[in-house]
Amino acid sequence: AAAALPLSPWYNSITCRLLSYLSATAPRGRAGCCRRERCAERVSWVQTLCGPHRSTPRLTVIKKMRRSTAAARTVLCGTVIRCARALSAAPMDTIQRCMLRRAEQRGGPVPLVTRKVQESIERRRSNGARTAAVLVPIASVNDEPHVVFSVRSDKVSTHKSQVSFPGGHIELNETAEQAALREAREEFGPDFESGFSVVAECREVLAVTGTVVTPVVACRSRPLDLGRDVVYEEDEVAEVFSLPVAHLLDPVNREERMYENRGRLPVFHGGPAEIWGLTAYVLDGVLEKLVRPCVGGLEASEAPRGSGS
Repeated sequence: AAAALPLSPWYNSITCRLLSYLSATAPRGRAGCCRRERCAERVSWVQTLCGPHRSTPRLTVIKKMRRSTAAARTVLCGTVIRCARALSAAPMDTIQRCMLRRAEQRGGPVPLVTRKVQESIERRRSNGARTAAVLVPIASVNDEPHVVFSVRSDKVSTHKSQVSFPGGHIELNETAEQAALREAREEFGPDFESGFSVVAECREVLAVTGTVVTPVVACRSRPLDLGRDVVYEEDEVAEVFSLPVAHLLDPVNREERMYENRGRLPVFHGGPAEIWGLTAYVLDGVLEKLVRPCVGGLEASEAPRGSGS
Protein backbone atom coordinates (compact mmCIF):
# COMPACT_ATOMS: atom_id res chain seq x y z
CA ALA A 1 0.00 0.00 0.00
CA ALA A 2 1.09 3.57 -0.58
CA ALA A 3 0.50 6.57 1.63
CA ALA A 4 0.99 10.27 1.08
CA LEU A 5 3.62 12.18 3.02
CA PRO A 6 2.27 12.09 6.61
CA LEU A 7 2.37 15.80 7.41
CA SER A 8 -0.88 17.54 8.29
CA PRO A 9 -1.51 21.18 7.27
CA TRP A 10 -1.53 22.17 10.94
CA TYR A 11 1.81 20.43 11.52
CA ASN A 12 3.26 22.04 8.41
CA SER A 13 2.19 25.49 9.56
CA ILE A 14 3.59 25.00 13.05
CA THR A 15 6.88 23.68 11.67
CA CYS A 16 7.38 26.47 9.16
CA ARG A 17 6.65 29.11 11.82
CA LEU A 18 9.18 27.52 14.15
CA LEU A 19 11.77 27.41 11.40
CA SER A 20 11.19 31.09 10.70
CA TYR A 21 11.78 31.77 14.38
CA LEU A 22 15.03 29.77 14.31
CA SER A 23 16.18 31.75 11.28
CA ALA A 24 15.48 35.07 13.01
CA THR A 25 17.30 34.01 16.19
CA ALA A 26 20.23 32.16 14.62
CA PRO A 27 23.40 32.59 16.71
CA ARG A 28 25.71 35.42 15.80
CA GLY A 29 29.47 35.49 16.12
CA ARG A 30 32.35 34.66 13.87
CA ALA A 31 30.27 32.27 11.75
CA GLY A 32 26.92 33.88 12.57
CA CYS A 33 26.20 35.25 9.11
CA CYS A 34 26.89 31.94 7.40
CA ARG A 35 24.81 30.00 9.95
CA ARG A 36 21.98 32.50 9.59
CA GLU A 37 21.92 32.11 5.81
CA ARG A 38 22.08 28.32 6.11
CA CYS A 39 19.13 28.33 8.51
CA ALA A 40 17.13 30.59 6.19
CA GLU A 41 17.85 28.22 3.30
CA ARG A 42 16.61 25.29 5.38
CA VAL A 43 13.43 27.22 6.21
CA SER A 44 12.77 27.81 2.51
CA TRP A 45 13.52 24.18 1.71
CA VAL A 46 11.18 22.74 4.34
CA GLN A 47 8.43 25.21 3.42
CA THR A 48 8.70 24.05 -0.19
CA LEU A 49 8.58 20.40 0.83
CA CYS A 50 5.65 20.90 3.18
CA GLY A 51 3.65 22.83 0.59
CA PRO A 52 1.27 25.71 1.30
CA HIS A 53 -0.19 25.75 4.80
CA ARG A 54 -3.84 26.68 4.76
CA SER A 55 -4.93 26.30 8.39
CA THR A 56 -4.46 28.74 11.27
CA PRO A 57 -1.62 27.64 13.58
CA ARG A 58 -2.09 27.31 17.31
CA LEU A 59 -0.02 30.27 18.45
CA THR A 60 -0.04 29.18 22.08
CA VAL A 61 1.75 25.98 21.13
CA ILE A 62 4.30 27.96 19.13
CA LYS A 63 4.96 30.27 22.09
CA LYS A 64 5.54 27.32 24.39
CA MET A 65 7.89 25.65 21.94
CA ARG A 66 9.79 28.89 21.38
CA ARG A 67 10.92 28.71 24.99
CA SER A 68 12.83 25.55 24.22
CA THR A 69 15.47 25.71 21.49
CA ALA A 70 15.94 21.96 21.80
CA ALA A 71 12.25 21.35 21.09
CA ALA A 72 12.35 23.64 18.07
CA ARG A 73 15.43 21.90 16.72
CA THR A 74 13.74 18.55 17.23
CA VAL A 75 10.87 19.69 15.02
CA LEU A 76 13.35 21.00 12.46
CA CYS A 77 15.34 17.77 12.29
CA GLY A 78 12.22 15.63 12.38
CA THR A 79 10.65 17.45 9.45
CA VAL A 80 13.80 17.26 7.35
CA ILE A 81 14.21 13.56 8.10
CA ARG A 82 10.57 12.74 7.33
CA CYS A 83 10.66 14.64 4.03
CA ALA A 84 13.94 13.00 3.03
CA ARG A 85 12.59 9.60 4.05
CA ALA A 86 9.53 10.06 1.83
CA LEU A 87 11.76 10.87 -1.13
CA SER A 88 14.15 8.01 -0.41
CA ALA A 89 11.35 5.46 -0.11
CA ALA A 90 9.48 6.52 -3.25
CA PRO A 91 9.82 4.06 -6.16
CA MET A 92 11.99 5.31 -9.00
CA ASP A 93 9.18 5.00 -11.54
CA THR A 94 7.00 7.24 -9.33
CA ILE A 95 9.70 9.92 -9.29
CA GLN A 96 10.15 9.52 -13.04
CA ARG A 97 6.43 9.99 -13.74
CA CYS A 98 6.30 13.02 -11.46
CA MET A 99 9.26 14.69 -13.18
CA LEU A 100 7.88 13.86 -16.62
CA ARG A 101 4.52 15.37 -15.69
CA ARG A 102 6.25 18.46 -14.33
CA ALA A 103 8.22 18.87 -17.57
CA GLU A 104 5.10 18.40 -19.71
CA GLN A 105 3.28 21.07 -17.73
CA ARG A 106 5.97 23.55 -18.73
CA GLY A 107 5.28 22.81 -22.39
CA GLY A 108 8.89 23.13 -23.52
CA PRO A 109 12.52 22.99 -22.42
CA VAL A 110 13.06 23.70 -18.73
CA PRO A 111 14.68 27.14 -18.25
CA LEU A 112 17.73 27.25 -15.99
CA VAL A 113 18.75 30.88 -16.57
CA THR A 114 16.98 34.22 -16.77
CA ARG A 115 15.34 35.35 -20.00
CA LYS A 116 18.01 37.99 -20.57
CA VAL A 117 20.83 35.46 -20.22
CA GLN A 118 18.92 33.03 -22.42
CA GLU A 119 18.68 35.60 -25.20
CA SER A 120 22.43 36.16 -25.00
CA ILE A 121 23.07 32.41 -25.24
CA GLU A 122 20.76 32.10 -28.24
CA ARG A 123 22.66 34.89 -29.99
CA ARG A 124 25.92 33.06 -29.39
CA ARG A 125 24.46 29.87 -30.82
CA SER A 126 23.14 31.65 -33.91
CA ASN A 127 26.60 33.19 -34.41
CA GLY A 128 28.16 29.75 -34.68
CA ALA A 129 29.20 28.90 -31.12
CA ARG A 130 30.04 25.26 -30.48
CA THR A 131 27.19 23.23 -29.02
CA ALA A 132 27.29 20.34 -26.59
CA ALA A 133 24.94 18.25 -24.47
CA VAL A 134 25.24 16.64 -21.04
CA LEU A 135 23.16 13.89 -19.49
CA VAL A 136 21.85 14.33 -15.93
CA PRO A 137 21.32 10.66 -14.94
CA ILE A 138 18.96 9.86 -12.06
CA ALA A 139 18.76 6.19 -11.10
CA SER A 140 17.92 3.88 -8.23
CA VAL A 141 21.11 2.98 -6.36
CA ASN A 142 20.75 0.87 -3.21
CA ASP A 143 16.96 1.31 -3.39
CA GLU A 144 17.22 5.11 -3.30
CA PRO A 145 17.16 7.74 -6.08
CA HIS A 146 20.68 8.95 -6.84
CA VAL A 147 22.28 11.36 -9.30
CA VAL A 148 25.29 9.85 -11.09
CA PHE A 149 28.50 11.83 -11.64
CA SER A 150 32.01 11.24 -12.89
CA VAL A 151 35.37 12.68 -11.86
CA ARG A 152 37.32 13.61 -14.96
CA SER A 153 40.80 12.22 -15.39
CA ASP A 154 43.85 14.43 -14.97
CA LYS A 155 44.85 13.36 -18.49
CA VAL A 156 42.07 15.24 -20.30
CA SER A 157 42.74 18.63 -21.86
CA THR A 158 40.14 20.65 -19.93
CA HIS A 159 38.43 20.52 -16.52
CA LYS A 160 40.99 18.09 -15.10
CA SER A 161 39.91 16.17 -11.98
CA GLN A 162 36.57 18.00 -11.84
CA VAL A 163 33.16 16.45 -11.22
CA SER A 164 31.02 16.38 -14.34
CA PHE A 165 28.06 14.81 -16.07
CA PRO A 166 28.64 12.61 -19.12
CA GLY A 167 28.50 14.75 -22.23
CA GLY A 168 30.25 16.16 -25.25
CA HIS A 169 29.84 18.10 -28.47
CA ILE A 170 26.75 17.63 -30.64
CA GLU A 171 27.64 16.16 -33.99
CA LEU A 172 26.16 17.12 -37.36
CA ASN A 173 22.51 16.03 -37.81
CA GLU A 174 22.35 14.97 -34.15
CA THR A 175 19.91 16.21 -31.51
CA ALA A 176 20.93 17.19 -27.99
CA GLU A 177 19.16 14.11 -26.62
CA GLN A 178 20.98 11.79 -29.01
CA ALA A 179 24.32 13.41 -28.22
CA ALA A 180 23.82 13.16 -24.45
CA LEU A 181 22.89 9.47 -24.61
CA ARG A 182 25.73 8.70 -27.02
CA GLU A 183 28.29 10.40 -24.79
CA ALA A 184 26.96 8.54 -21.74
CA ARG A 185 27.34 5.28 -23.65
CA GLU A 186 30.89 6.16 -24.68
CA GLU A 187 32.00 7.34 -21.22
CA PHE A 188 30.19 4.84 -18.97
CA GLY A 189 29.82 1.82 -21.24
CA PRO A 190 26.89 0.37 -23.24
CA ASP A 191 25.15 -1.16 -20.21
CA PHE A 192 24.83 2.20 -18.47
CA GLU A 193 22.49 3.76 -21.04
CA SER A 194 20.19 0.72 -21.08
CA GLY A 195 16.97 1.45 -19.24
CA PHE A 196 17.31 5.23 -19.18
CA SER A 197 14.39 7.32 -20.47
CA VAL A 198 14.61 11.04 -21.11
CA VAL A 199 12.14 12.98 -18.96
CA ALA A 200 13.11 16.56 -19.81
CA GLU A 201 15.38 18.71 -21.89
CA CYS A 202 16.60 21.99 -20.42
CA ARG A 203 17.33 25.26 -22.15
CA GLU A 204 20.94 25.93 -23.00
CA VAL A 205 23.50 27.17 -20.52
CA LEU A 206 26.89 28.67 -21.29
CA ALA A 207 30.18 27.05 -20.29
CA VAL A 208 33.24 29.15 -19.43
CA THR A 209 34.80 27.92 -22.67
CA GLY A 210 32.02 29.63 -24.65
CA THR A 211 30.31 26.35 -25.58
CA VAL A 212 26.50 26.35 -25.52
CA VAL A 213 25.46 23.30 -23.47
CA THR A 214 22.03 21.61 -23.43
CA PRO A 215 21.33 19.53 -20.28
CA VAL A 216 19.18 16.42 -20.80
CA VAL A 217 17.58 14.79 -17.74
CA ALA A 218 17.03 11.02 -17.84
CA CYS A 219 15.76 8.48 -15.31
CA ARG A 220 16.41 4.75 -15.11
CA SER A 221 13.51 2.79 -13.67
CA ARG A 222 15.45 -0.37 -12.87
CA PRO A 223 18.27 -0.45 -10.28
CA LEU A 224 21.76 0.68 -11.26
CA ASP A 225 24.85 -1.13 -10.01
CA LEU A 226 27.82 1.20 -10.49
CA GLY A 227 30.28 -1.67 -10.17
CA ARG A 228 28.54 -3.86 -12.75
CA ASP A 229 26.74 -1.48 -15.13
CA VAL A 230 29.47 1.14 -15.51
CA VAL A 231 32.64 0.48 -17.51
CA TYR A 232 34.57 3.70 -18.05
CA GLU A 233 37.68 4.65 -19.99
CA GLU A 234 40.32 5.56 -17.41
CA ASP A 235 42.04 7.98 -19.78
CA GLU A 236 38.92 10.18 -19.61
CA VAL A 237 37.23 9.24 -16.33
CA ALA A 238 39.00 8.77 -13.00
CA GLU A 239 35.96 7.71 -10.98
CA VAL A 240 32.19 7.29 -11.18
CA PHE A 241 30.07 7.93 -8.10
CA SER A 242 26.51 8.81 -7.12
CA LEU A 243 24.85 10.89 -4.41
CA PRO A 244 21.30 10.47 -3.04
CA VAL A 245 18.82 13.07 -4.27
CA ALA A 246 17.75 13.65 -0.65
CA HIS A 247 21.38 14.46 0.22
CA LEU A 248 21.62 16.98 -2.63
CA LEU A 249 18.34 18.64 -1.61
CA ASP A 250 19.50 19.21 1.96
CA PRO A 251 20.89 22.78 2.29
CA VAL A 252 23.52 21.52 4.75
CA ASN A 253 25.28 19.93 1.76
CA ARG A 254 25.01 23.01 -0.45
CA GLU A 255 26.66 26.41 -0.25
CA GLU A 256 26.96 29.44 -2.48
CA ARG A 257 30.42 30.70 -3.34
CA MET A 258 31.43 34.01 -4.91
CA TYR A 259 33.41 33.77 -8.15
CA GLU A 260 35.07 36.69 -9.87
CA ASN A 261 33.06 37.91 -12.88
CA ARG A 262 30.50 35.13 -12.35
CA GLY A 263 28.73 36.05 -9.11
CA ARG A 264 27.43 33.61 -6.52
CA LEU A 265 27.21 30.02 -7.73
CA PRO A 266 26.20 26.80 -5.94
CA VAL A 267 28.67 24.24 -4.64
CA PHE A 268 27.64 20.76 -3.43
CA HIS A 269 29.50 18.58 -0.93
CA GLY A 270 29.45 14.90 -0.04
CA GLY A 271 31.24 13.21 -2.92
CA PRO A 272 34.92 12.43 -3.49
CA ALA A 273 35.33 16.00 -4.78
CA GLU A 274 33.36 19.24 -4.65
CA ILE A 275 30.65 19.65 -7.27
CA TRP A 276 31.03 23.16 -8.65
CA GLY A 277 31.07 25.13 -11.88
CA LEU A 278 28.70 24.26 -14.71
CA THR A 279 27.90 20.84 -13.24
CA ALA A 280 26.72 22.37 -9.96
CA TYR A 281 24.78 25.08 -11.80
CA VAL A 282 22.93 22.53 -13.96
CA LEU A 283 22.34 20.24 -10.97
CA ASP A 284 20.94 23.10 -8.90
CA GLY A 285 18.54 24.09 -11.67
CA VAL A 286 17.30 20.53 -12.22
CA LEU A 287 16.73 20.05 -8.49
CA GLU A 288 14.84 23.34 -8.19
CA LYS A 289 12.74 23.11 -11.36
CA LEU A 290 12.02 19.37 -11.61
CA VAL A 291 12.84 17.42 -8.45
CA ARG A 292 11.98 19.69 -5.52
CA PRO A 293 8.41 20.50 -6.70
CA CYS A 294 7.70 16.76 -6.82
CA VAL A 295 8.80 15.92 -3.28
CA GLY A 296 5.67 17.04 -1.46
CA GLY A 297 3.46 14.88 -3.68
CA LEU A 298 5.54 11.71 -3.71
CA GLU A 299 4.01 8.57 -2.31
CA ALA A 300 6.27 6.54 -0.06
CA SER A 301 5.96 2.79 -0.18
CA GLU A 302 5.24 1.11 3.15
CA ALA A 303 6.75 -2.21 2.07
CA PRO A 304 9.96 -3.13 3.94
CA ARG A 305 13.12 -1.98 2.18
CA GLY A 306 15.03 -4.73 0.43
CA SER A 307 12.13 -7.18 0.61
CA GLY A 308 12.26 -7.71 -3.14
CA SER A 309 8.47 -7.78 -3.40
